[in-house]
Amino acid sequence: MIYRTIARAFGERTPQTTMRGPTGASPRATISLTLAAKAYAFLKGRGYVTPQDVKSIGMDVLRHRVAITYEAEAEEKTSESIVQKIFDELPVP
Repeated sequence: MIYRTIARAFGERTPQTTMRGPTGASPRATISLTLAAKAYAFLKGRGYVTPQDVKSIGMDVLRHRVAITYEAEAEEKTSESIVQKIFDELPVP
């Protein structure tokens, strides 16, 4: 479930979703997001990760790993706004 949620967020990249941002976060970013979501679930007392766990921890993990293009920067878009838009549009199963 966690891998499907992460893949959906950063494996299916469309221009509308990324708002002229990069084509996606690196493989290391998805590994970090997976580990952080597992740790978050553990701290919440669960032995499993939910899609909401990924959304809850995702901004902290990904905001510095997503670089924006010059076009997005000219439009005053930030990596935070791009990551937030992806998470807002990502349906939680």
